[in-house]
Amino acid sequence: MDDSGLGYIKINSFLGDYRLLASLWEYYIQGLLDNDVPGLIIDLRENGGGYGGLAFDFAGYFFDQEMEIYYSLYYNNLNRRVYKGCETVQGKTCAIII
Repeated sequence: MDDSGLGYIKINSFLGDYRLLASLWEYYIQGLLDNDVPGLIIDLRENGGGYGGLAFDFAGYFFDQEMEIYYSLYYNNLNRRVYKGCETVQGKTCAIII
């Protein structure tokens, strides 16, 4: 917790033991909830990346409904179509032809 009373979590990487990182995340989030912390600062400065799925799982703690949080466009030279690949906070993927 920082001086403002807000929770503070610094995440240096999304690499490592997936289960351990997920367990630590759950532990700290539950501690914030148990202490009625009014808000959370998630510090991602100096984060070199890692498992995208882990980041999406972490984001899922803040949403009650499924929502699109990421998408990329892919061009297929063979059929000359653009595909939109997306990721939701639940980790389901989709491909939409544009």
